[in-house]
Amino acid sequence: MSQPVISRLGVFASGRGTNFQALVDAANAGKLSATLSLLVCDRPDAPVIALAEKAKIPFVVILEKDRDAFEVSAIQALERHGVELGVLAGFKRILGPKLLGFFKRTDPDYHRIVNIHPSLLPAFPGLHSYRQAFDYGCKVAGVTVHWVDEKLDHGPICAQESFRIEALQTAEAVEAAGLKIEHRLYPEVLNWLCTGNFKFEGRTCVRTN
Repeated sequence: MSQPVISRLGVFASGRGTNFQALVDAANAGKLSATLSLLVCDRPDAPVIALAEKAKIPFVVILEKDRDAFEVSAIQALERHGVELGVLAGFKRILGPKLLGFFKRTDPDYHRIVNIHPSLLPAFPGLHSYRQAFDYGCKVAGVTVHWVDEKLDHGPICAQESFRIEALQTAEAVEAAGLKIEHRLYPEVLNWLCTGNFKFEGRTCVRTN
């Protein structure tokens, strides 16, 4: 059975916004079935804000350090813009129970929020995962798109893609190769998630069409 169709996305980002821009490009090319309705940012100097302004996408910058206060403000903004699915794209805060609860209110079996992580989870959770893979001497690295739950980089996996890194000379080169995959993979996965063509099989989220 397909899931409900999702039409309005809220993107959370804290930095350069390369994945945000990839989503903008996909939407402009007619390759994203949902609307980018809001950008939520926690840094007033983040380059992603300029990308949202250029794309004419509404944004809110929330500076509260207290997590509960931040999440209350974020939820108010999400409600104003009718956001149905949260999309983490380089967001540096760990989500707390208020925000997770907001994204679980319509689907009690899972949170309506997804993340893209720069490793083949469960390997190298947390920050600087491409560098972690390079420093560890891995022969491959990868990208994971997953649903978000209460644990860090843990929720059901929607898609993964690997690439060889043994010939790459620096962690920066690994990151550049990984970003190319991220920018293609994230819009592709979001498109079938938003059209409701998925189901859960244990810890895996499977495309159904």
